Amino acid sequence: MDAALRDEFLARECGDDQALRAEVSSLIAAHEESAQFLEQPAVAPGLIAGEGAAEHREEPNLAGRTIGPYSVLRQLGRGGMGVVYLARDARLDRTVAIKVLASRFTRDPVQRERLRREARLAAGLSYPGIATIYALEEFDDQLIIVSEYIEGRTLREELADGPLATERAIATSLAIAEALAAAHERGVLHRDLKPENVMRTRDGRIKILDFGLARLVDRSIDEAVTPKLTVTGAMLGTPAYMAPEQLRGLASDARADVFAWGMLAYELATGRHAFAPTDTDQGALIVGILEREPTALADAGLNLPAAFVDVVTRSLAKDVSARPATAAAVAAALRHGAPRLPAAHDGRRAAGAPLSLWWWRFHQLATSFIYCSMLVPLWLIRPWLPARWGSVVFVLALAAVLAATILRLHLWFSSRVYPHEWAAQRASASGWIHLADLCLVGLLGLTGIALLEEHDIAASFVIAVGVAVLLASTIIEPATTRAAFRPEN
Repeated sequence: MDAALRDEFLARECGDDQALRAEVSSLIAAHEESAQFLEQPAVAPGLIAGEGAAEHREEPNLAGRTIGPYSVLRQLGRGGMGVVYLARDARLDRTVAIKVLASRFTRDPVQRERLRREARLAAGLSYPGIATIYALEEFDDQLIIVSEYIEGRTLREELADGPLATERAIATSLAIAEALAAAHERGVLHRDLKPENVMRTRDGRIKILDFGLARLVDRSIDEAVTPKLTVTGAMLGTPAYMAPEQLRGLASDARADVFAWGMLAYELATGRHAFAPTDTDQGALIVGILEREPTALADAGLNLPAAFVDVVTRSLAKDVSARPATAAAVAAALRHGAPRLPAAHDGRRAAGAPLSLWWWRFHQLATSFIYCSMLVPLWLIRPWLPARWGSVVFVLALAAVLAATILRLHLWFSSRVYPHEWAAQRASASGWIHLADLCLVGLLGLTGIALLEEHDIAASFVIAVGVAVLLASTIIEPATTRAAFRPEN
């Protein structure tokens, strides 16, 4: 926005509040003067750290060159302070991403220390939802971070297609909260969470990227471990996703990351920024974050679960004390209001998914397979049963098997694709599944008794299967369901 339009906007939005106008103007100026790795949005698939693709013609492209053991293949992205490249590690024969300081910063001790600190903090985070740092290396004064290369799309790229489907938005938000919680538990704050810094891999998992502005939760430890890298009151990061206390240059803690999570979750569900839905100018965003309340999610015309609406609303509170204290509290609140689910899902078992949930899903598939398989011996033993009973038993067993199998596969599918509908679907289907199971048990029992006199081996097999079905239906399946979907304490 040009200066005249910006002045007009600030005059309109701030009215007679000169203190607010001065504060917003200074924040915009600070943001425009800052130079961060994170300035530009990511546009390249596979971008490891949310770097932008802004063109800096003066910066040499290292593609085709070798840095130590790393053969640089191509550029992935470029930002205000540095560049990310795709490279091949000759020592371990693997593809990696390397983050390199822009040439004008290679001898800057502050920027070099900031890169070192990013590597140290991120390397201490071992969690499937956080990009892995492999090494911090220095070759001929060139300092680089070596990290895993992630193929996929940033959430910014996904949002370019519109808001995510409700179930996908909620599952993605939960995955981000769980990854943030893992960082917080290790004492690390991200401080620059935004759609550009979160990727969905090709297999559907969520990865948080770029800890370039991260710091330790305990500021006294943080300042003892590393030199002071910013002047008091300096604004680092992306204003559009900053908590009010960050924008004002005040002390912040894990609740600033929680605020950013709320902004991101809101945007994933609605496709709009929470505080400036129709205006992306920095001034409008900052005024909105500092002074306005977001449009209520409950009024957004979306069928969002109450638990999701509640935790997002509380996370966006301007009063720090009104927000959830940590990302772990956010994740727990989401799980309490819905079936316990893996952090991300796309038709496969997600990394980090609870074993109990995986076992419940396996039980549904295994039971369905065994039930359908039982139709083969029941068909073969038809002639051994009296008169027309063989055909009657087979038809009744077929009906019971189809009913139980279709409903179990429906619940399995719901748990993956429509997780927040699972409880309602189970409530309507479980009675029918149990009835079908009991019918099958009764048919198997009667068939076994009828075969005992002349075909004792077949009879024993059929009765044994009937007992197994009864135990699985009345004891094993209820136990796996309780374990997989109980709320976490």
